[in-house]
Amino acid sequence: MDAIIGKLSIHPDANKGVSNLLELCTLAKGLRERDDMPGFEKRKRCLTLFEAAVGSGKPKLAHIGIEGFQLLLRDSVFNSDSDSSKDEQRTAVQTLSHLSALPTWDKTIQCQAVTVIVQLISNTEVKLLLSDLYAAIQLCANTYKTSDDQSVKLAVRAALTQLLNSFCINRYSNVAPESQDEIVVFMDMTALIKELLTRIDSGQQSSADELQLGLDALYSTVSVQPPHFYKHQPLLNVFT
Repeated sequence: MDAIIGKLSIHPDANKGVSNLLELCTLAKGLRERDDMPGFEKRKRCLTLFEAAVGSGKPKLAHIGIEGFQLLLRDSVFNSDSDSSKDEQRTAVQTLSHLSALPTWDKTIQCQAVTVIVQLISNTEVKLLLSDLYAAIQLCANTYKTSDDQSVKLAVRAALTQLLNSFCINRYSNVAPESQDEIVVFMDMTALIKELLTRIDSGQQSSADELQLGLDALYSTVSVQPPHFYKHQPLLNVFT
């Protein structure tokens, strides 16, 4: 992690109108060895730095910032929720919070940043709740809605499909068919489908383009369900 922080601190653009970036680099260095600091605080310091770099308006700093997000999510020292006692301390919540300005970032960075969301939701080492998935979906939808660039829209559609596929497949990966654990997964999948249908039915998609995104999300979810899921009574109740 210190290597990516070092790249930011020595970059010529770090001193060019980027408020507090060098100070944030100093705060984020050497955290791996800090046994006196909880993991969520280490993560917060790094994410704050990477968000500042991505939002700096300096393309080279922004690219390094994206690298930082990606590296953090792969590093067990920084992605562990073992000492996260509050919901807002979890990796998923913290990461999505520091990506919340994604709709305002430069289009080239937006295309890279949505891959960070996919990496987060696909990560089997990170504790994920349905609320995290909903937040990721909303962030993708906001980015899609505010962008006029077709490359960004395509990137968002691809990311949304991949993250929903991954979330569903990962939830089923460790449960036996017709077990109690599978019923719990069925309940979550039913809640997810109901949420996606509600988004479509409530008119949250204000244009045909946005409606397509909503339908993509619904298809991505139902296409990876096992056949016997469609006999699950709570799911059938959604349509009655």
